[in-house]
Amino acid sequence: MIKMRTPGLRGRRTLSGVLILLSVLITGCDLPLDDIEDIDFSEVAGGVYTGSHSALQGNTELVYAEVSVLVEQPEVTDIVLIDHRCGRGVQAEAVIDYVLAAQSLMVDTVTGATVSSNAILNAIEDALRQGLQ
Repeated sequence: MIKMRTPGLRGRRTLSGVLILLSVLITGCDLPLDDIEDIDFSEVAGGVYTGSHSALQGNTELVYAEVSVLVEQPEVTDIVLIDHRCGRGVQAEAVIDYVLAAQSLMVDTVTGATVSSNAILNAIEDALRQGLQ
């Protein structure tokens, strides 16, 4: 005779987690991602510039980022995150180090924090556009 075990509480939690994950993967997350346009940092006049960006879904603000960017020709030497309202996307703040290292906005976003990464990159782009010659 074969005995069948019924899943205990742990098995039910695991199954619930798997079902939730599958539903997210199947339906997808329709989150807004704004395109980032690369800016040649050497064309930005020296100075300090402030920029911001809101990632919206409908009328709801999902993520907000405000930065201050220091340009000392011919490069960006510092980026300060003034404000970052992100929920769970705090790890996206690492994207600032990527920009400084690459001297470019064309960097990878932080896995698991794509919307927050894009908001920060868009805020940096907004700041740099103010100093274009």
